[in-house]
Amino acid sequence: MTIFHLPDLGEGLAEATIHEWHVKTGDTVKTDQLMVSVETAKAVVEVPSPYDGVIKQLFGKAGDVIKTGEALIEIETQSATATVAGKLETSDIILEPETFTQANTTSAWQSNAEKLSGIRLSMSQNMRRAADEVVPASIFDEADISAWPEKSDITARLIQALCYACQKEPELNAWFDGRQQKRLIHKEVHLGLALDTPQGLLVPVIKNAQTKSASELRDTINQFKTTHLTPDHFQGGTITLSNIGTMAGYFATPVVLPPTVAIVASGKINKQTKKLPLSLTFDHRTVTGGEASRFLGAMLESLAKP
Repeated sequence: MTIFHLPDLGEGLAEATIHEWHVKTGDTVKTDQLMVSVETAKAVVEVPSPYDGVIKQLFGKAGDVIKTGEALIEIETQSATATVAGKLETSDIILEPETFTQANTTSAWQSNAEKLSGIRLSMSQNMRRAADEVVPASIFDEADISAWPEKSDITARLIQALCYACQKEPELNAWFDGRQQKRLIHKEVHLGLALDTPQGLLVPVIKNAQTKSASELRDTINQFKTTHLTPDHFQGGTITLSNIGTMAGYFATPVVLPPTVAIVASGKINKQTKKLPLSLTFDHRTVTGGEASRFLGAMLESLAKP
């Protein structure tokens, strides 16, 4: 018998939640055959069998949290050691939350409540961290887009305007460590694009966004929607863009996620006035009001062009 332990899934992830078993006790498995889907704070990861064998025991059920290095599966095999022979694959599976039932008392409802895990748990933790660390301030304005051609790619135009503003006021394209009082201003714009998904908030990063054309930006965004996102897709963001106006909403106070110091949110276009609402939240520990105002002004300048 050989015990297969949850492997290191990378990016310092200490645990994962069992999402779905693809095997059961008594099944015969082959090397690289998918055994279980686990959900991390970054993505859903498919774990393959490292060797041929027969499943003797599954340690845990769907919803259980397994720490890295803990027993996951017992397999009867000739192999003496357990290593992952195949590639850990990520999945774009849509995770449906459990039904939330409101009870009649203030304490009994928790027995029916959904326990946060994976991406939604990571979102909760990141928002808490932002609330604890960042000193937020926000400013608002409207961009005149009356000169835009019909069927303009709104998101691509916003990204290009944001990159232009980063050239004018690079202090907002930065990381800040409040504990050590250190700031790193970036020359390259690695843009975190906030996406609303059934799993929770995802912020994949468009690397070197300042070098991409509108069509290249659109291709990258489309790839985010169709590609299996891995932890690498979420690393290295230097500033964030969120589109809150796809359904409703003009202005907002978006949340800055450390170590970045700024986030821009675009609202619902006013079709009568041809105005695009913009909201900029910045970390006032390191960004001045003047810098933020000039940054937003640069975006308005760029967006006003045909």
